[in-house]
Amino acid sequence: MTIDTSARLGSNADTLESQPHEFVLQGQFAPDWEVVRPLVAKERVDTDGSYLVSESIFPVHGVGDTSEAARKDFAESLADLYRFWESDAAHGSEGAEEAFAWLREYVRPVSQESAPDAV
Repeated sequence: MTIDTSARLGSNADTLESQPHEFVLQGQFAPDWEVVRPLVAKERVDTDGSYLVSESIFPVHGVGDTSEAARKDFAESLADLYRFWESDAAHGSEGAEEAFAWLREYVRPVSQESAPDAV
């Protein structure tokens, strides 16, 4: 099945080849990061065979040649967003302070105390 996204994104937009596959992100999702409140993510395959991972709460996505690569790119993008909003909040941006507080309800760096087998 093909999903036409052109009505939403413009007349020359690509189409997605498959229905999204949903999965839940929770717990440790990268070596130094954890999801403390579950996020429902969606994975799709584009017409060029690449994979796209996104979720509807935060403005990030991941892309890759494989499902694993797209999920890794998504995790890196989520961590980058955290660092970006953390920095802006530290510099007194009111909007970033609110956004960062909201993001911290879902994602945070793994502390040494909570990391499995912490040394």
